[in-house]
Amino acid sequence: MPLELVFDRVGFAYGGTRERVIYRDVACRLAAGRLYAVMGPSGSGKTTLFRLITGELEPDTGTIELAGTGGARRVSQVYQDYRLVPYLTAVENVKLAQEFASAGGGVGTFPDAAALLDKLGLAGQANAAVGSLSGGEQQRVAIARALATAPQVLLADEPTGAVDEQATREIARRFADLAHDDGLLVLVATHDPVVAEYADVVLRIHDHDLVAEPSSVGAMTGGAQR
Repeated sequence: MPLELVFDRVGFAYGGTRERVIYRDVACRLAAGRLYAVMGPSGSGKTTLFRLITGELEPDTGTIELAGTGGARRVSQVYQDYRLVPYLTAVENVKLAQEFASAGGGVGTFPDAAALLDKLGLAGQANAAVGSLSGGEQQRVAIARALATAPQVLLADEPTGAVDEQATREIARRFADLAHDDGLLVLVATHDPVVAEYADVVLRIHDHDLVAEPSSVGAMTGGAQR
C-alpha cells in the first residue's frame, strides 16, 4: 500500500472553551512522491497543521494517520531560522541529528551524512562551519539534517523566508527532487508564490479547511484526494 497521510474529519480549536476554531472537518489524503505547498494568511493554521502532523498537538475530533508504513510515522522538520549549531561544520550538524536519534532509540541505519550534503549540492561545504555559509546554504544544510534520520514525511515551515529569490528557487527545487526522485511526502508552509510554482499541489487554508489547488506542475501530476 503506497504511503499516504490521511486526514479523517479532523477538527482543532484553541482556547479554554475551544472558541478559536482552526480546522473543522478536514478530510483529505496526501500522497508520498509529491510536494505540497501549504498557503494561507498569517495565523490561519499552517504551523498548527504541522504540529498536528508531528503529534505535538492532538486533534479535537477525527484522526491523522500515516497509512502504508506498517509502523510508527517518521517525520522530520525544517525551520525558517535553520536551527543549526553555527560553530560546527555542515557534516557535524547532520551527524548530530543522527546521534540524538540513536540516543532516543531511533532507526538503526542512517543515510551517510556526507552523501546527503552532496545530494543537496554542498559537497564542497561539508567541512565548513555553518556560520560561515550563506543563508541559502545553511538552509540546505538544515534540509540534509532533516533527512539524516530517514524520514517518510518532511515538513518545512517557511523555509525560504530569510533568503533571496535565487536561493528560494534552489531550495524549492531540492524539495521537489526529494518528493519526485526519493518518494518523500513533502509539505512546505509558505507565503511565497515562487515556492508554489514548484509544488504538485497547493493546499490553501480556507474556511477552516484544506482546499487543494493544482499548481502548474500539479495539473500534470495529480493532487490531493478528498
